[in-house]
Order: sequence, then C-alpha cells, then structure tokens
Amino acid sequence: MRGLIFSDCWNQYNGYRQGIKRNSSAHLMANFLREHDIFVDVVDFLHDFTVEELSTILTNTNPKFICIVATLDKKYKDWKSLYTQIKTILPDAKIIIFGERVLRLNYTNADYYIEGFSETAVLNVLQNSGIVKLNNKLVNANADYPNDMKSNTFSTRYLDSDFIDPNEFQVVTFSRGCIFKCSFCNHSAIGVRKQDFEKDSQAIIDEFLYAYQQYGITKFSIIDSTFNDTDEKANLLLHISKLIPEPIEVVCFLRLDLLYKQKGLLDKLVKAGVVAVHFGIDSLNKDTGKLIGKTVDPNLLVQYLKDIKLQYPNLFIYGTFIAGLPNDTVEKQREICSWLNKELPMDMWYWFPLSIKQNNGSGEVLSPIEQNYAKYGYKESTTQVGELPSGRGLRDRGINLVTWENDQLNLIEAINLCKELNDISAKNIKCNPWMIFDMSVVYKDINWWINFHPLQSSTNPFDELSRNTVEFVNQYKQKKLTYFTKI
Repeated sequence: MRGLIFSDCWNQYNGYRQGIKRNSSAHLMANFLREHDIFVDVVDFLHDFTVEELSTILTNTNPKFICIVATLDKKYKDWKSLYTQIKTILPDAKIIIFGERVLRLNYTNADYYIEGFSETAVLNVLQNSGIVKLNNKLVNANADYPNDMKSNTFSTRYLDSDFIDPNEFQVVTFSRGCIFKCSFCNHSAIGVRKQDFEKDSQAIIDEFLYAYQQYGITKFSIIDSTFNDTDEKANLLLHISKLIPEPIEVVCFLRLDLLYKQKGLLDKLVKAGVVAVHFGIDSLNKDTGKLIGKTVDPNLLVQYLKDIKLQYPNLFIYGTFIAGLPNDTVEKQREICSWLNKELPMDMWYWFPLSIKQNNGSGEVLSPIEQNYAKYGYKESTTQVGELPSGRGLRDRGINLVTWENDQLNLIEAINLCKELNDISAKNIKCNPWMIFDMSVVYKDINWWINFHPLQSSTNPFDELSRNTVEFVNQYKQKKLTYFTKI
C-alpha cells in the first residue's frame, strides 16, 4: 500500500516566513507506517504547492490514502478545490486528517479526523481494524494509544527524497505526554505514568545516530513536555552526545521548580549539548503555585534563576508566564516584570493571557480549569471582547474561548496586561530559542543567533533571512516535483 502525507509547520505561515522547520508529526507518522509495510511519501511545505501541482503528484503516485497534518496549523487555502481533485483522480482513496485540534480547521468531508497521538489509530484505519468515530466525525486516538511505547520506535527516519539539508535540525521525543497535570494545561495525555509513554532507549540512540550518519544533522529540538521529568533522559542524552563525533546542539523544555530539586542535572544537560532551554514558569506567586501544581517557594526560584545565569552565562534561557491564573495579582506580575528587566536573569521572557476554551463536546482535551472553571474562581464575563487571542503562543487557531473574569482581572485586562509587560521588556529580550533553531537553518548558526539582540544590534538579518527561507522552500519544491515525475 502507498500513501501520501501533506505536511506543513505553523511557524512558516502565521504572518512571517523566517526559518525552516519540518513538521515532526508527519515524518513520525511516515516512518511508523513504513515499519508496518505501508510506504509513505511526505510533501513538506504544503502551502507552497498549487492544487495543480498536488494533483500531478496524486496522479503520479496513485496513493490509497492521503493524510493531512492539522497540528496547530492553518488550513490549506484551496482545500475545497484540492478535495474535488482528490475525489476526481482517486475516488476510493481515504482522506485522513490527524494531529491536534483536527476539527477546528474545517477540512470538510474528510473520511477520518484523528485527534491526538495518531500513529496507531491511522494504522488501524488503513487496516480496517474497526475504528469507531465519535459523533460520526472524530477518532480520539489517545483513547486507543498503546501503553507500551517500546513496542515501536516512534522515530523519525528521513528519506533521501525528503531532501534534507545537513544544516537542518531534527525534532526528537524521548517520551510523550506529561507526568504532571498543571491545572491550566490542555495538552494531550497529561498526568500519565512516566513508564507508559517512554520510548525505548536504543530507539532514541539509533534516531540520533541515523540523523547524524545519514544527513550530518547535529542540531536537535527535543519537544518532550518536560525533558527533566526523569534523570534518565539527561543521562541518555549525555551518552548519545559522546557517540556523535561532532558537538551537538539541543533546545528543550525544562520545568524550573523540578530542576531546582535535581542537583547536578543541569550540568549534565549542558555538557550533553543543551544550548537553550524553555522554562514554563507560568507564575511566581506562591498561592497561585499551590493551585496550579507548582509548590516550590518562588523566592527560591528567583534566586535559582540568577544562579543559573551566573554559572552558565552561555546558556540561552527563555521563560514564559501566564496572566490570569488563580490568585495571581496584577501587582505581583508587574513586580516580576520589573525584576526581570533590572536583573536580566534570562535572555527572553514573555507573558501570555490565560485561555479557557469552551467545553463544546468536540472531544478535544480539556485542562482541569476548562473542565470546571468555577471551581478555580472564574465565571463568564458580560464584558465584550473585540478580537480574542488565538491560543498560547498564537498557534492554537480557531479556539472558542470563554470570556472569563475572576477576583483579580478579566480576559480583556489579561490581554492588555500581557501587552504592557511584553512592551516594557522588548528592549531587553532576545529571539525565541525555538525560532533560533529555525532561523539557523538558512542564516548564520545557532551561536550567532544566541548572541544576537534585535534592538541592540546594528545588524538587521531579517530581510536576508526571509529571502533565504523562500529560496530554501522553492528549491525543495522543485526537487520534490522532479522526484514525483520519475516515480
């Protein structure tokens, strides 16, 4: 059986085009299906292809199924026309939309919408293994997800026909889901046992080595929800770094309060190649921490941040905060913002407003707050909101939000507070570390970007960066179209 996956990544098309990122969900799915004797080609950078070009690819490959990754992305602009072409050229082909938030993008008339970690569910669909849709629309993949992650590699293995440049980075996961259950978090599979969703250690080692040996990749983006949830991950990464003859560079999510308790762990990570970290700090209000699941005294964390910066001056540190969490006051957040701008314990920080999405019965994962926001002190406000924000990081498109208020502030005030704090901080912060990895693919290297400060530099790299990004994608597109004409 042969199939196609049409893929893209959110950061390329939400108003700017600076840097290159492959969609890891697409390539994980492709390799998983190949391991089960189903050959899959991935078409990256979907939005750069016209309907006519995609139709030619369909004609040349004659796939039995077409998958589209909808993970926090935007819909293909000519979907209606493309759908018509698929059904004209391949009337019996299954159309499968998979990822997170699959219904919001309104890819109409697909055969299956698979929400969450989707590999096994897609395989079952293709093998006609009795998958049942919810509401005649959605398959909840998380309900069917295997507890034994070690039964498959769940790894990315690029093909030569993916046209990988050695300057690209590879997205890697050591485990899925999160052992924690923060009250505001609505990511897939929260509060899981760590052993249920851990990948096989040898599979992780092989994935790193394959990327380096086949394509010369030395940059890796680890997207585990909390990479420091176990010491074993740091030990494994350090071991892998010694197997690769060149220094590797890594960016990852770390939980600051947990890291504070893990003496010596950060040193291992830095030695292993971690050059940038993202701390989801969320709040430094003690009472708020107790309610959201973070109990280390914020005064200790404030000092710890200063200690980290002193001990590891070259480590890029990014911290994010949420305005509107229970019991968190405006005064406290302004105090933290003032401290950050005075002491500069991080290279970048950013505030996002709390998003509480409506429980509309669609089958999407809900955070504990979203399941019962009254329990946490919220109620629906009568205040009119003009333009609601998207989701955290402006990635979560099409979200249907509750216009909330609590004793401290309401959604509008949270939005305005975030703007105020982010504007105050703009003169002191650098570039988002995840974007640094994207941008380094087509302009300079990671170290250059780590030291670059947009408002304190006489250099403006962004025009050339944008041109290089477009050139990279265009070259990929031409190579890919030529590849499909020769099948």
